Amino acid sequence: IAPHPVGDLTWCRGELEAAQGAVKVAWHVDGVKGGQEKSFTIDIDIPQGAGADVVLPYSGRRQHVAAGHHTLTD
Repeated sequence: IAPHPVGDLTWCRGELEAAQGAVKVAWHVDGVKGGQEKSFTIDIDIPQGAGADVVLPYSGRRQHVAAGHHTLTD
């Protein structure tokens, strides 16, 4: 999972049906108006028996997540 927010896009949500079940991702960017620093938050739901590698867009930090719900910030 490697989101790439661009331009004035401030949120996105999607779902993919994998062999183990639905992988759900929703992210949003805050602080894009008035010269504030941008903050990125992503919510990820991974089905049992699966995992995912996540690459955060601003820092490039990589993290593996196992089954369950995860919220990461960048």
